[in-house]
Amino acid sequence: MTSSKQFFSETSVGNEPSWWAVDIGALYEISNIAIYGRNDCCEERLSNFIIEIIRPCRDNIDWFEDRRIDVCYHQQEPTTFLNASCHNKMIGKFVRIRLSNLNDRLALCE
Repeated sequence: MTSSKQFFSETSVGNEPSWWAVDIGALYEISNIAIYGRNDCCEERLSNFIIEIIRPCRDNIDWFEDRRIDVCYHQQEPTTFLNASCHNKMIGKFVRIRLSNLNDRLALCE
């Protein structure tokens, strides 16, 4: 896959580690996640991150209130593509990619 400036999203640096999340619409069993980073530059913007599976409790639609967060995978080294397998099958409605460092930017491609 080639990337282009029109097909990637990137976070800015703030007062918490950068993250990106998606609502997959319902509770699913998740065992594998594929992630694409930029391959034209900036490989470091997809490094030292955690993939989290978030499961809301009691049908709460708020992502971060009353929820369970399980870590699926941790990637230290820079990458342009990752096909991550969760160590256990996990159930969740949201998938979040969260950087570990405060002053880093996250870049993901379609």
